[in-house]
Amino acid sequence: MKHVIKSVSRLLFLVLATGLMLSISTNCTKDEKKEVVEPVDIDGKIDDWVVNTLSNSVEITKYKGGRGDLQIPTTIDGVRVTKVSLTNSDVVSVDFKYAHYVNGVSFRMSESLKSVILPDSIKIIQANAFDGCTALEKVSILEPKFLSEIGYGAFSGCIALTYFNLDGASGLKVINEDAFYGCKSLESLDLSNSIKLQQIGAKAFYGCTSLSTIDLSNSIELEFIGEGVFKNCKMLEKIALTKSKNLTIINDNSFVNCTSLYSIKFSSSIEEIGMRAFSGCSNLSSVVFSSKLTSIGYAAFEDCIKLNEVTLKSDNVIIEGYLGNAPSAFGGTPLKSGTNDATVNYPNGANYPTANVWRDLNVDWID
Repeated sequence: MKHVIKSVSRLLFLVLATGLMLSISTNCTKDEKKEVVEPVDIDGKIDDWVVNTLSNSVEITKYKGGRGDLQIPTTIDGVRVTKVSLTNSDVVSVDFKYAHYVNGVSFRMSESLKSVILPDSIKIIQANAFDGCTALEKVSILEPKFLSEIGYGAFSGCIALTYFNLDGASGLKVINEDAFYGCKSLESLDLSNSIKLQQIGAKAFYGCTSLSTIDLSNSIELEFIGEGVFKNCKMLEKIALTKSKNLTIINDNSFVNCTSLYSIKFSSSIEEIGMRAFSGCSNLSSVVFSSKLTSIGYAAFEDCIKLNEVTLKSDNVIIEGYLGNAPSAFGGTPLKSGTNDATVNYPNGANYPTANVWRDLNVDWID
């Protein structure tokens, strides 16, 4: 009996000891997960660089090592690096992961540059920062959530650019004019988390001929889209602006020649469609406007050859048309009188306009 008791006691001791060890191990793991890894600093040597001395920091203006892969240091001889201006450089790739204090970069016309990893200290990508970097394929930001602005012409002419990780850019507010002008290899841009985005400047994506997807579906603060913003984006298929309650105008030429565009969803705040806004959108078949719409500009939907249904919910919309033989808002569409299965749905009892441009259209009343 004593032997049995001793055996049970030993077994109980082993179970308790094992449980204690597991508990300690689990707690260590939890503590390890909570541990914050401090950023690593590296110090560069002045012999490798040409620098401008600023008040409390330095600006790198040249790398003496020539062509190849470049690691931007945290400091040079102990002095913080805050700016990097390597225009017309021969570097192929640049990594800023140790450059914790850099707040301004420029590699304009660096035609050998293929990839860039930007630091999380970058709040603004300055004007023309990568303008003319024709070999640039990939841009990564370590923490996109801190980025607030993409400057004028920042990536203009980057014809090889295919990747830019903006999916976590929750603080992005402004994409300036010409920011991605002519980036003809860029296929998609995820702005689904850019809920603070307020402005997209004129021609920001002009000529991005491979751009098929840009997600603006959660841009609830968007209030301005500039002229020609997506002009000649021939692969762009759909745009959803339903949550952009501060957006009132679709500007002139915004979607000209977006020949693959088949779906456009407007927010309830849209009041005006500008001149030639959707001219040449040959795959667009139907459009529904909100009750706040007041005007549709000259040639706004000209040559939208598949557009056979337009629904208006406002009781007094001005559809503009030039005098003489010049195009009306719906010139070159199937909406002309006598065309089968092509109609403009207009609120019943509304103030029906008498302009010739209206009399030329097939009008159905809706309740």
